Amino acid sequence: SVARIVRMHVAGESQAAKADKAVLAIKRALEEAQAAKEIQGFTKVVRTVCKTEWAYEGAIVFDSLDNFKAYMESDFREKTMKPLLADVTKYSLEPETIYTGNRVYDE
Repeated sequence: SVARIVRMHVAGESQAAKADKAVLAIKRALEEAQAAKEIQGFTKVVRTVCKTEWAYEGAIVFDSLDNFKAYMESDFREKTMKPLLADVTKYSLEPETIYTGNRVYDE
């Protein structure tokens, strides 16, 4: 599996809760796009929070590298996911330090 991750710091519990609502919108959009066959191989969204540092991380997981690559190049990502991601990252304490990257994802 392959995951696209975003990592940032939030101000505290209330900001993390607001980011969680935006992450749920991302999950719904991905599920709907998969049902409509706009994307393939989406498996889940994972979110972790460190309450000591208020580090907030989200991951969108795909079942294969090919499906991940197709998602990354898709119109769906450009037109739908980028604005939804902006709804999450607006809660970052320091927007210039937001990290995005790709990971091998094994359970």
